[in-house]
Amino acid sequence: MQTDMKKDNLRRLAIPFKLQPVQRSVASGLTNADIQKAFQFFNRCETKLADVVSNVEQLREEGGATRSSPNLPEVMMLGRSNVGKSSLITALMSPLNNDYVGSNNKIKEFARSSSKSGFTQYLHYYNCGRKLKIIDTPGYGHASKEAHGNLVLRYLQMQKNLRRVYVLVDGYVGISPLDHEMFRILGANGIPWNIVLTKLDKHITKPGITKSSKSGTKQFLTEQDADVINGVVVNALQYVKTMSSTPDAEGGNGTVLEEVFGTCSHRRLNYMGIPELRASVLSTCGLL
Repeated sequence: MQTDMKKDNLRRLAIPFKLQPVQRSVASGLTNADIQKAFQFFNRCETKLADVVSNVEQLREEGGATRSSPNLPEVMMLGRSNVGKSSLITALMSPLNNDYVGSNNKIKEFARSSSKSGFTQYLHYYNCGRKLKIIDTPGYGHASKEAHGNLVLRYLQMQKNLRRVYVLVDGYVGISPLDHEMFRILGANGIPWNIVLTKLDKHITKPGITKSSKSGTKQFLTEQDADVINGVVVNALQYVKTMSSTPDAEGGNGTVLEEVFGTCSHRRLNYMGIPELRASVLSTCGLL
């Protein structure tokens, strides 16, 4: 069965049961039209790797900004090593068709991903349509280096244009002590942040299968697995609500946003949560 699951890893599943990729305490104000606008923006905009910052000295010389388009609003993707940051950024900025089924080849040469922890070692600034920047970062935790952590920390202390940090949490493993420490750092620096759950497709135990005389077999997401995936997102929001109700800015509570995104960065779950995350990024940068 393990071999079959590997073969089917990228096969798109039919989703007969509703997935709820976003959970919020209050309405975001974003409409379906906003989500579509953001969807089209990332489909059509020219995306390029604008800057790479490799050390604290370089960041200090540039005063917390970058030489290329220094005044654009920025959002940052943070998370543990191998949590799926580069894969999520690739899905976020790659062109998808109206069914959200597309290829991830537009920026793959930039936001390269690897199963090996510690693959991303610098700050990578992606310029999206000359309107905003998305920053990919070295992961913290396993296989990370002290210099990588110092680089990220220094950026957070010096940043001038950062609008929000999206903290990526492995949706299968859950929130770790290292994630808690990152929450504390963000709170101590007064930086707004929220949780993005990745790799939710790992909760798929065994796809359902139907047979058709015309198309052969078809796989679909079972109701049980859909309930588990939705439950993970709901539980993450409950965790955030508990955190935000505790008056402890040093723990990250003062700047946490009661909004959780559940995502899958490939076609198996039809890029779950990516359209909503696109809209969040544009709204955060004042572009919606």
